[in-house]
Amino acid sequence: MAEGCGSEGVKSARWHATPSKGTGGACKFADGAGVHHQLPYHRPLRGAIGPQPGAIVGDRRGSNQSALMTYHPIFPAALQPAALDLLRTLCVAELSPAMQGFTVLVRGEELSAPYRVYYEPGKLRSAIAGSAGDTRMLALCLGSRHWDGHIREECVRELVAVDRPWVVPFVVQLIGEYVVEIVEAAAATAISDASSAQFAEFVRENPAFMATTRRRVTSYWACYYRSRFPTLQGYPAFVALEAIERFPLTAVA
Repeated sequence: MAEGCGSEGVKSARWHATPSKGTGGACKFADGAGVHHQLPYHRPLRGAIGPQPGAIVGDRRGSNQSALMTYHPIFPAALQPAALDLLRTLCVAELSPAMQGFTVLVRGEELSAPYRVYYEPGKLRSAIAGSAGDTRMLALCLGSRHWDGHIREECVRELVAVDRPWVVPFVVQLIGEYVVEIVEAAAATAISDASSAQFAEFVRENPAFMATTRRRVTSYWACYYRSRFPTLQGYPAFVALEAIERFPLTAVA
């Protein structure tokens, strides 16, 4: 699983899915003030596309360990209203619970993102098309964690001119993954001059996450792309990392 550098004790929005023994349940959200909200949740139908509840792709660990890997979202305080509205929509479109991913800091606040989400593609696209502002940007960010690589690519290609700091970790995470077409799309966003301030700040705040991403980039290049890109320095993900890690801290807004 992706490594992170978050810490306990940061009061941010947290959600967790708690399906009942029947066909449905609830997504429960506790905000930083301790106020609990309940969102609709439906367990996947038999034969649904994507992993079933409790399953970890490519992992043979037991169900108890699998349950520990269920995603628990955490977002910065300013993003909580948009996140709550969006999750009201997307909870009912889950084919299977999301898997726990990475945790980073965004301007001193903790953000936890999923490794993969399993939203029904049509409903995710409708949520993106029917929303605006922070809600739409967050829908694109969550879509960039989708189990379908085509959807991940669609979403990252719309994340241009990053002007919200909490978008940055989703883009950087894609740079460190293995599908080169998605890597190239994420890299194009990352090295945009319009995004330099946001990326410079993120790099400074998350050295462990950046080091993990660099190790992944090197490994995927060596395993899959050495013939296509004879040198690591020519691999798009490496080029992007070099660029964003050199953005001057004075560029931070």
